[in-house]
Amino acid sequence: MPIGVGNTNIKWESQAILDIGLEFGLFNNRVNGVVDYFKKNSRDLLLNQPLSQTVGDEDNSIVANIGEVENSGIEVSLNADVIRAQDFVWRVGGNISFLDNKVVSLVNGDDIINGTFGYNILREGEEINSFYTVKYA
Repeated sequence: MPIGVGNTNIKWESQAILDIGLEFGLFNNRVNGVVDYFKKNSRDLLLNQPLSQTVGDEDNSIVANIGEVENSGIEVSLNADVIRAQDFVWRVGGNISFLDNKVVSLVNGDDIINGTFGYNILREGEEINSFYTVKYA
């Protein structure tokens, strides 16, 4: 017994990546760091495309290239030599990242709801896998 519906039209996902960074060192490199901006656009994502209930497939979906997602953000890394002696160096450092993602497009602009009771949703303009729940009074 076959499981699922096949799709002969699927193709490779594609990505466009932009990454701009600035590396710096101050005070004879006692303080140094990196500031990095990135933007990654993924197209032709393989997602489960909902099908009509009349198809009779177990999941009522077919894997297809139907989505486009954008990830962007900033990463900052900073290090400092608090003590720099001939035989001893005390270095402190850290980093932080800020990430933003959103669904750019889906087939026909239709939402895709995942989970047994619809806990996650893919919707154009919103973050990936946003929670989708019932509103209560």
